[in-house]
Amino acid sequence: MKSHYEKVITFCCFLFLFVNIGFPSTSFNVYQPYLIAQDAVGDLGASAILAVRTLVSLCAMFFVDRYYSNLDARRGVALACAMTAAGFGLYAVGGSMPVYLLGAVLSGMGYGFGGMVAMTILTNRWYRKGIGTAMGVASVGSGVASILVPLAAVQVIHAQSLHAAFALEAGVALGLGALVLLLLRNRPSDLGIELEDPALEGGTGRPVRAPYRLSPAWRALFMGALVAVGAVAVGGGTYLSVLFTSSGIDAVFAATLLSVMGICLTIAKFVTGRLFDAIGTRRGSALMFGVLTVGLALCIVSSGGSPVIAAIAAALLGAGISLGTVGISMWSLELTDGGSTTRFVKRCQIAYALGGFLMNSIPGPLKTITGTYVSSYAIMCAITVYAGIVVVAIYRARKAAMN
Repeated sequence: MKSHYEKVITFCCFLFLFVNIGFPSTSFNVYQPYLIAQDAVGDLGASAILAVRTLVSLCAMFFVDRYYSNLDARRGVALACAMTAAGFGLYAVGGSMPVYLLGAVLSGMGYGFGGMVAMTILTNRWYRKGIGTAMGVASVGSGVASILVPLAAVQVIHAQSLHAAFALEAGVALGLGALVLLLLRNRPSDLGIELEDPALEGGTGRPVRAPYRLSPAWRALFMGALVAVGAVAVGGGTYLSVLFTSSGIDAVFAATLLSVMGICLTIAKFVTGRLFDAIGTRRGSALMFGVLTVGLALCIVSSGGSPVIAAIAAALLGAGISLGTVGISMWSLELTDGGSTTRFVKRCQIAYALGGFLMNSIPGPLKTITGTYVSSYAIMCAITVYAGIVVVAIYRARKAAMN
């Protein structure tokens, strides 16, 4: 079992992404209509809850390297799961904006400390090859949450209450965090696993790679692209239910479409990882950016109230936002700013989180001004085109430099 323990590591990554990203982010959109309906919350309040969560996640990422330096990955991700559990425990108490905002702070810390940075570092340590596929499998965790949680939450809310749904998630987060603490190991050397090739980099268990060093100009454009991807990956799913219901689509059907989006996201994460390994990151990224752009365009068209168009839009959007996990993780390992890999991974995730924060802050006020959420999706469609052009251009420059 020890010789194949990397599969257990991937399973652990799956679990803590299910909790720390799936609960606060990819599945949280199902709660938006119910929060907005509360007199103490409303459109602006619901947007503020998301904004606080993403802001805290962003701030936490500035310290994530120190966090893991002090706690190591095993204890660090388990503690992050406990933070997420505590946040949802406060959501369960609810009743006032201060309580909801404090819950957002704690769940934001869980997301920031126990999310993609930890998964990227652990996968990079434990895999010799097929790293894109391994990341895709691990990243499915948050996608599974986006499938299961909306359906389960709607049932619990209708049968009991919103508070009961939040309490259930808090309990699940705490239990899965304990399982991660039991199974996760930091490095192959912790189990006495010997590397087959002594030339492998730093005991990570993978062949030495030489990431392409970005020039200052490319680096600035690339970070802007990551901000754009973060804005779309976070905001695109979060406000989808509200977009559909405000367009006249039935609330239950809109919740079902969130699960459709989640199913497509789950499948796409695995497929995207395999795609990157099979045809290369450049071609795989170009293809997935195309899918995401079409999905956002159809989200705009869905404002006409067509259930068919809404369903197609949800499916393509779910597939495309897999770039926010697998894509950014792969890019952060294959590109560099000249510093350490861990630091660059952190910076890439910070840019992603910044984009999520900005987009979670915009739609509520923009809807108040324009009277519709369509304007936010138009912005997301435009910045997706920008991000796709930049990433593909960088990989073309990388290919030319390697030849």
